[in-house]
Amino acid sequence: MTTLGGTSGGNNEGNNNAMNETTEQQAAEDNTARLRDNRDTNEDKDDNRNEQDEGRRMHQLKILYMNAQSLMNKKSEFELLTEEIQPDIIAITESWTHEEIPAAELALPNYQLYRQDRRDTTNGRGGGVLLYIKNGHRSSACEELNTEGFSNSIWADLLDDHNGTLVGCVYRSPNSSEDNNKQLFEILTEVNRRKKNVVILGDFNYRNIDWNNQQSDEEGQRLLSWMLDSGYSQHINFPTRGNNTLDLLFTSEYNMYESAESIGKIGESDHDVILATILTKSQDTSTQMATPDFRNMKRRKMKRLLSEVPWNQIHDTRIEESWRTFKETYDKIV
Repeated sequence: MTTLGGTSGGNNEGNNNAMNETTEQQAAEDNTARLRDNRDTNEDKDDNRNEQDEGRRMHQLKILYMNAQSLMNKKSEFELLTEEIQPDIIAITESWTHEEIPAAELALPNYQLYRQDRRDTTNGRGGGVLLYIKNGHRSSACEELNTEGFSNSIWADLLDDHNGTLVGCVYRSPNSSEDNNKQLFEILTEVNRRKKNVVILGDFNYRNIDWNNQQSDEEGQRLLSWMLDSGYSQHINFPTRGNNTLDLLFTSEYNMYESAESIGKIGESDHDVILATILTKSQDTSTQMATPDFRNMKRRKMKRLLSEVPWNQIHDTRIEESWRTFKETYDKIV
């Protein structure tokens, strides 16, 4: 770097480096703290779900995901792969579909198709997302999310379980503008408000996120922070294009995830095809019981309120009085 006055310039550069290191260290510490809170939250959720397992049935959902880089020129191979695997859900990014391609040309036997053609390029080339959900699963388009400004995502509600599962497929271009990024995160923020299980697949094109250590460069920090703040989990820990992990799988609860693996590439696409399995639970209506929704609970506030309770005094009172005090405290916190 060229400076005027070598000693002063060196001091300024040193100060800037120190400030950058401090900022990066603070971001890493914040991520670590949020990761710790998320782990605690997941453990609490696991305990709560274990208490509700009686009367519930586990459902495995097999998901096939791919970045197609034009589905139409791979249609035969795609149909053969689908016939062999028989997935419950198929999510496709970079379909390169446009409005001149009729739905009949994209249709798969025994699947409901949800599509979002890319609208910001000529003939849709370079974008577009598709969701196929197998017949036998009740599903419907989530119109309020599909009509947002971000044009490269498609969302559908899977209605098999008692709360429903929201499934989304997202494509973020590597050349995405700041306005486009803003619209994407507005959708993701809206998704967080929904009191249901969520599964999100897609190519987000953030090359420099270390998912194992929860660290990122400045560009990817926004997505990493969204995940940590939301309590979501990201499960793809292997490269999906070259040495980069671009294609991701998020779930709103950690133990929805069972497995994910690369099964190779399709056609000339340079992205790996991913086969994943997630778990959902349906409620047996004969044993339904109301349970609190802890998803939006403020953990730090809860810990603070619990620390203010005079537990020693409660322990020394009669059982009935102790229970009443505990119940009042619980109701206040929850």
